[in-house]
Amino acid sequence: LVYICPNSDFKKLIYIIQLELKCKQQIQIFKKQWYQRRVRVNRTKIPVFERVLWRASRGKALLRHMEIGEVLKDPATEEEIPKSTFIVYFQGEQLKMRVKKICEGLGATTYPCKEDWEERKQTEQEVEKRLTELVSILEETKNHRFRMLNTVVSSINAWIIQVRKVKAIYYTMNKFKKTETGLLHAEGWCPKFQLNEVDRALKRGAQAAGSGVAPVLNTITTRKSPPTYHRTNKLTKGYQAIIDAYGVASYQEINPAIFTIITFPFLFGIMFGDIGHGLVMFLAGLYLVLREDFFLKRLKSYEEIFLMMFHGRYIIMMNGLFAIYAGFLYNDMFSLSLNIFGSSWRPTNFTQYHNVTKDAMYMLDPAMYPGKDHEYSGTRTFRD
Repeated sequence: LVYICPNSDFKKLIYIIQLELKCKQQIQIFKKQWYQRRVRVNRTKIPVFERVLWRASRGKALLRHMEIGEVLKDPATEEEIPKSTFIVYFQGEQLKMRVKKICEGLGATTYPCKEDWEERKQTEQEVEKRLTELVSILEETKNHRFRMLNTVVSSINAWIIQVRKVKAIYYTMNKFKKTETGLLHAEGWCPKFQLNEVDRALKRGAQAAGSGVAPVLNTITTRKSPPTYHRTNKLTKGYQAIIDAYGVASYQEINPAIFTIITFPFLFGIMFGDIGHGLVMFLAGLYLVLREDFFLKRLKSYEEIFLMMFHGRYIIMMNGLFAIYAGFLYNDMFSLSLNIFGSSWRPTNFTQYHNVTKDAMYMLDPAMYPGKDHEYSGTRTFRD
């Protein structure tokens, strides 16, 4: 900057230049005294934030805000919260502390803002770079977790069984009492015919664990009532489960499951009496019984409905057998009436009707009127 003036005005020129330089220095100092603070706060708190900031600064803070288009999620509750971004201009350290307290009180997140535009641009680029890196890291982590879960899913069932076995062992060991010599002592109930088997199992366990102390099994006497134990096999296991669903008999009481083996299928046959349907049930149950070794090897691969039918295969077979028996009594096959055995009714003291036993109207042939009530359809009484 060059000023051209006469010699008389040289002193005035020097004074103007000094005044201009002083004004520029004051402007620079004034700019440094102003602070910028970027804020992000919940969108519903905008009016409150603006009003409180205006009153606290007495109108000396400049506020500009803009809504964020992307809906952000709260990392703690995973709730979607609409937010807005602010930028606040203020002057002085004291006002700076007030703005900070207001932001903290309203739950706003503050970020420092650089004074130079180039520095702000560089900071923005660094933030975008970090965001890109974080997105790629999250994507790689997600893919790695997916691959790990795919390798684990084939072994998860075996792991669950192992964990349950270990938990069962520790649950049983927690019932033991530790003696003064450091040994474990426990009392329990066992059927008499399985005492030798329990003794052998204890010895096998001690040998497999490498224990130097042999287990000791003793029989003690007690006045306590023993729990009920019913010996079952493949046939009686299902019926015993039905009885136990209603209640377990006391010790030394008669087990009603023995009678249920006959009474349950018989009552089912009375309700479901049909030769055809009973035959289908019997053949289905017989197939499961004859092929039980084949299905036992693959029980883990079947669904719950088939497992329920397989465990009740003997019940299905017996129910089908008694349904066939009752179907012969009812003369029904696939809901169609039959006349397999004929009628055993014979009239007595009749002289007028010699061929009454050959007349279908009087013999009540059950197959004469299919689909109707055979007791009343197309018949007449002898009183007529």
